[in-house]
Amino acid sequence: MKEKKQNIRKIMEKTSIEELCEGLPEEIKTFMEYCRNLKFEESPDYNFLKRLFKEKFVKEGYQYDNIYDWILIPLRLKDT
Repeated sequence: MKEKKQNIRKIMEKTSIEELCEGLPEEIKTFMEYCRNLKFEESPDYNFLKRLFKEKFVKEGYQYDNIYDWILIPLRLKDT
């Protein structure tokens, strides 16, 4: 178990969040930093994380229409 934790730590140290999230919205970087800083025994603040993405969703002008990509993909495949 200790070896597995060391391997995970090495992977995390090799890739910076800035590099990992390059070209992505700032909210993704915030999410990744938050997750990376969680201790193993800590529970995530799901309300914070949901709010982070919900605010981005609204800021981008999206609206809830209950139509999801995984619903549309099979429909698009039928049209081709």
